Amino acid sequence: MAEKQITKQSIGRPTKLTEALHTQFVLHVRAGATPERVAAALGIHARTYYVWMEKGRMGDETYEQFQQDVTRAMHETVMNAEILVRRGDPRAFLRMSPLARGNSDMPGWGSNNAEQEEQPAEFTASEDELFEQLMERLDRMAEREAIGSPTDPQ
Repeated sequence: MAEKQITKQSIGRPTKLTEALHTQFVLHVRAGATPERVAAALGIHARTYYVWMEKGRMGDETYEQFQQDVTRAMHETVMNAEILVRRGDPRAFLRMSPLARGNSDMPGWGSNNAEQEEQPAEFTASEDELFEQLMERLDRMAEREAIGSPTDPQ
């Protein structure tokens, strides 16, 4: 009698990650919900979500597109919120945005990291001057993006 060959797909239970769940998950994250909240709402344990994301980062083809789509949706959500804050309350944007604080490594808004919150000793510009400089720089960046030029390195 021939032995049944065991493949990766036949070990363990099948994944709950379907195309429909993938789509719903990304849409909810893009709408502004946290991935953990989305997972709970869709009946997926947060630990399972984290496993799927890690498997995607590791190149598992079953989860790779999911990981990329969720990550992109999270970045789009934050980007859209930043745009809304800049338009609605530019001074809040100036005070709290990582970009405005000169830290575009995306550490987060209003970080409690004292090192990021400290202003250098040579800081002499007024809030109004900084606001104007920031708005001009953001406008230049938007213009460059619209015409496909690289962003200003300054």
